[in-house]
Amino acid sequence: MVAEKSEGGSDPPQGAGGRFDQLSPRQQALNVRAFSAVVAKFREALLEGAEALAVARDVVGAFADSKASGGPTRSEVWALIAERSLPQYDQAFFDSRRTIFEHYGAIQPYIAKKHQQRYALHPAVGPAILVHERLRRHRGIDELAALLDETSTLIGRRICDRATVEAKLLSCRQMLTLYAIHLERLVADASLKELAEGQREHNHPGLREKVVSLNRAVSEHFPGDHPLDYCRRSGNSPPGAGPASRNSALAKIL
Repeated sequence: MVAEKSEGGSDPPQGAGGRFDQLSPRQQALNVRAFSAVVAKFREALLEGAEALAVARDVVGAFADSKASGGPTRSEVWALIAERSLPQYDQAFFDSRRTIFEHYGAIQPYIAKKHQQRYALHPAVGPAILVHERLRRHRGIDELAALLDETSTLIGRRICDRATVEAKLLSCRQMLTLYAIHLERLVADASLKELAEGQREHNHPGLREKVVSLNRAVSEHFPGDHPLDYCRRSGNSPPGAGPASRNSALAKIL
């Protein structure tokens, strides 16, 4: 099922993440579009504006707040949303999103039997919202920071195997290099406004410290291991990579 495309021109809704560090609606939409390409099947099948995320957030709240035995009905979900806040969308838009949720199993019958009128929300919807909100703020930098933390923790466990550590380090290095390439492109071609917005996206507190800490952990736990040393040296371009300016771009991330 293909959802209708939203132009996404309105400001993002207020929430726990504030106004997403003042990134423009267009940049938020581009972040979501690139993220969704990993699992997309059709072109123009994404709702790129903030309204879809607002619906998802409201749906989570409605299901969590419902006191109905066996879960709320479809009409009760909308009633709860309308009672809790003034939604920035109408019921028709909500109904279209609810249909998508049901199609993908995000909203499921509470009991698997015919003519079931009460529903439950798949628990993965909540974490999905958190991921999308982080994506809108920092283009996935939060996930990179989490990967660095996870890798450092893994190395700290003496029972970890070298192959797992090498795979994690390679992932860290590849992600850092991709951000470096992106910044290299911005420096070469972006406007001042786009450069400022890119700086806000990549301004993640403590990222440099996480990289330094990980480098230190690798050196301490795997001294003299040259292949692992290559994997951890994120500031160096991989074989056959672009110009040396990429190292400078990577330094701007950190």
